[in-house]
Amino acid sequence: MCYHTLIDLYDVEYDLLNNLSVLLDKLKYISNIINLTILTESYHQFKPHGLTIMLLLSESHISIHTWPEKNSACLDILSCKNNPNDFTDDIIKLFNTNNYKITTIKR
Repeated sequence: MCYHTLIDLYDVEYDLLNNLSVLLDKLKYISNIINLTILTESYHQFKPHGLTIMLLLSESHISIHTWPEKNSACLDILSCKNNPNDFTDDIIKLFNTNNYKITTIKR
């Protein structure tokens, strides 16, 4: 039915993980390279730091939850069209880290 890619990111810069506009652009870029269609976006910026961003897609969703104070984030890509796992190298590069864990589930 679909592909679910979970990417746990570590050792990511605080400023990147706490910047709504930059992260939103990165999620839109991810949607574009996987060839997914964005229907709407939603987000919340926590105080003093942290973000949750969700892109609702016609093919499912992309979300990210960040913990800038821990230099970490959880990225979740669920697609009923293309396999996000085919693009993980490009996705990881967006976060400038070599410390990550990828889990892929076929549903």
